[in-house]
Amino acid sequence: MKLLKFRKKKERKKKEKRKKKERKKKKKRKKKERKKKEKRKKKERKKKKKRPPPLPFSLFSRHSHYS
Repeated sequence: MKLLKFRKKKERKKKEKRKKKERKKKKKRKKKERKKKEKRKKKERKKKKKRPPPLPFSLFSRHSHYS
C-alpha cells in the first residue's frame, strides 16, 4: 500500500516536471518568434526609410515642364 502511494507520488512529480519543461520550451520558442518578428519589422522599417535615388534631372531646371 505504502509503495503504491509512493510510486504514484513519484509519477505525479515526473509529470509535473515534464509539464514544467514543456512550458519553458514553449516560452523560449515564443520569445524566439517575437525576436524574429521584431527583426523583420526593423528591416521593413529600414527599407521604408531608404529613399529612392535622386532624379537625374532637376525638377526646376529651365527646360523641365514642372517649373
